[in-house]
Amino acid sequence: MHDWTERLSARFPEYKDQITFSTVIPPSEPEYGESEELSRYIKEKLNENDIKLYSHQSRSVDRFLNGENICLATGTASGKTLAYALCSAQIMHNNPRSNFLILYPTKALTRDQRVELEEIFSILEMDISIGIYDGDVSPDEKKRVRENADIILSNFTGLNLYLANHELWSGFFEYLSGVIIDEAHHYTGLFGMHVAWIIRRLRRVVDYYAGKSQFILSSATLGNPEEHSKNLVGVDFTVIEKDCSGRCARNLIFWNPPTIDERVGEKRSTHRESSDLLAHLVNEGLQTLMFVPSRKMAELQSLWSSERLKEEYGDPGVEVIPYHAGHTKNSRRETEERLKSAELSGVVSTTALQLGINIGSIDATLLSGYPGSRIDFWQQIGRAGRDPSGGESVLSVMVPFNSSLDQFIVENPDHLLEKSIEDAVIDLSNNQIFSKHMLASASELPLKEKDVEFFPPKFKAAAEMWKKEGSISGDLKTGYRHVKDDMPQQDIDLYSVGDENFEVFIRKDSEVKNLPEVEKSRAYRDLHPGAIYLYQGEYYKVVDFDDGMHPSITLEQTDTSFYTVTLRNTDIFDVEKEEEKSLGKVKLCRGKGSVSVNYFAYKKKRLSNDNVIGTEKTGLEPVRLNTHLTWIEIPSEVKMRLVDDDIEDGLDNMAYDGALHASEHALINMMPILMLVDKKDVGGLSTRSHPGSDSEGGTIFLYDGVEGGVGFVYDAYQRFGELARKAEKRLRNCTCESSKGCPACTFSANCGNDNTPLNKELAAELLKKMY
Repeated sequence: MHDWTERLSARFPEYKDQITFSTVIPPSEPEYGESEELSRYIKEKLNENDIKLYSHQSRSVDRFLNGENICLATGTASGKTLAYALCSAQIMHNNPRSNFLILYPTKALTRDQRVELEEIFSILEMDISIGIYDGDVSPDEKKRVRENADIILSNFTGLNLYLANHELWSGFFEYLSGVIIDEAHHYTGLFGMHVAWIIRRLRRVVDYYAGKSQFILSSATLGNPEEHSKNLVGVDFTVIEKDCSGRCARNLIFWNPPTIDERVGEKRSTHRESSDLLAHLVNEGLQTLMFVPSRKMAELQSLWSSERLKEEYGDPGVEVIPYHAGHTKNSRRETEERLKSAELSGVVSTTALQLGINIGSIDATLLSGYPGSRIDFWQQIGRAGRDPSGGESVLSVMVPFNSSLDQFIVENPDHLLEKSIEDAVIDLSNNQIFSKHMLASASELPLKEKDVEFFPPKFKAAAEMWKKEGSISGDLKTGYRHVKDDMPQQDIDLYSVGDENFEVFIRKDSEVKNLPEVEKSRAYRDLHPGAIYLYQGEYYKVVDFDDGMHPSITLEQTDTSFYTVTLRNTDIFDVEKEEEKSLGKVKLCRGKGSVSVNYFAYKKKRLSNDNVIGTEKTGLEPVRLNTHLTWIEIPSEVKMRLVDDDIEDGLDNMAYDGALHASEHALINMMPILMLVDKKDVGGLSTRSHPGSDSEGGTIFLYDGVEGGVGFVYDAYQRFGELARKAEKRLRNCTCESSKGCPACTFSANCGNDNTPLNKELAAELLKKMY
């Protein structure tokens, strides 16, 4: 087994202790199990093709065939597709009229999985028809799929609309035996909330035609798989999470870019560092796949690696190329085949190669930046070492960003190596989203008393609201029926909440297409006039922003050297406390309130080094959200103990304001450690006094940045002690010498106040009082 720590450090003459962590994850032998429920015929076909089932696969099949809903939450390349394919194959072997619906998060994954499923059914010598049913399929093909397919593959964006015409699916739903939801961990937050109601609407329609249907969820490892499964579908699940598939040995290394300026904690560019590493690995003969966050970086880093190969290694004849969804389908397939055949030495990819696509067994994976979650980390590094039969060890290297989250991961590798602690969050309390889905449900089938099986009792209040509005008539006895000549499903956007949405048009070359609508708050935050927006790995600029009678935004593809960060002022009012508890020396509260956010300006920051190159006004008015809040009320005695009495009042207040502000940032920065959340979906406000708080020593608010809330800050309330400990630890471990901190500890890229004021030392002491 190679000592990659020594080999890598020796190859870089400018090496300055970049390797902060190195370990060898030992190989594991597979554990096989025999299914008791599969028929002799299917077992014989598996044996003829030398296919043995892992124990988690056989348990999943047997539990499902015994009538249970199952969630299979095992690692990358553990054979989850084979497990649910065998479940469906056995049901259809018993009853050829049975049907299955499989739902995927992306169209690309849908098409890749179709190929894999067809290969499995071919091995079983079963004549099972698989059809894709989504927006890329013609009406004639959709009709053929509905009427003839045994298994239909689709997605939730489409399913939301298809339920409106469920009578067209009557023949399929009548014999529907199972619904399979792949990559179920993707359905969290706002998107997960919408999907949860769509699944309940689906269950209700299926019950109308065929009675109850069973569910199979396929997921990466989660901290709360049983809770998440039930929240998502609304029924009980049996969770199978012990991964019995074999693994080859893995050398795992964290390579932290060298510090350029100790005082402010500035490090060398992560992307430049990882490009140099990629060149070295392919020169060493390792076929390497590197993941990057955008299409632009895929193109740039493949170029930088190629240049390094020529300059440093004398052009050894190896080839490094980019891969992303912006390339043509034929080009992507060619790259995949060249990877499989080992013709390519290196590929720099966006997340387009993270899921589902078979690229063979490669030697090394390289991550340019922590991908944001433990799930994504293991899916990306897991692209190497998928075939344990080879016996060779593989190499995986992560080069972190100089951010609070990434540096926490570097200092706490056990977070990645031990059992997952990230939760998928679905909060079904958002009444705006709920009421929209209830209107859609009433248009699908009349709402009656018995529908409490699918929806909470408050569906009656939602029906009465729509009745007063004029969209519904009737009552619980006769049924609430939709009476307007429209299709309420079309008013449901799975990525937004409110009615005040912006149409989004994207222009590339001469082609113009629609993106999903965005609600006003997100439009103002991410798509304001002049904003640079990253879409499918490419950069676009907002060239038209119309917030008049028919709000719309137009983006145009751009070749930019900078990105934009919005500045904002925030105010919170009409605070309603729902729960409180003492924690450490502070009082922790949760409830609801109104948040006013003024996105008054934006900064232009250079992509290569994050330096600010200018600031522009947006000209936008404040937006208001009614949302979830969690807040910390700090007693006056805590403040007095933190700040020396002999400091003059002006500096005293500035130092303490910096402590509050830095604590707010540190808490939000650490939230992705505990849950699957984008930090941009959570906001904060810190203040020495606030009318909605009883505190005399200051208050720190955290809020969901989505109308009606999505549950992130409520989850933070439940796990706040753990959150505060991690935030304090990151501040204390940062080696920067600046009193205000640096990008790796107190700074936030999304700060609306330009990261001012901040006080790292006082913030660490304050956080210590919170658990």
